[in-house]
Amino acid sequence: MSRSDQEILDDRDSVEMMRRPNIWPQWPILPLNKGRLPALQEGLYLDAEGYENTVVLCNLFLFDGGKMESYEKVKYDSIEAVVADGWEVD
Repeated sequence: MSRSDQEILDDRDSVEMMRRPNIWPQWPILPLNKGRLPALQEGLYLDAEGYENTVVLCNLFLFDGGKMESYEKVKYDSIEAVVADGWEVD
């Protein structure tokens, strides 16, 4: 199944937003989601040393930065790899 033009544009928009933390509404945190209901996953992309290209699996409203070690994290090789795995800016 080929991807629609809209899906390709959405991916480009997500990559561009992730590259520009100075415009993130909740800097240093950028909320992400993956999939659709009822199997929607929520994650956070952080502008923080040691968390480059990493998605923290957590809801923005439940996030406690003081407990970073308690969250599951997924590390990627690049921003493009994050988006290719299905994550998009929420």
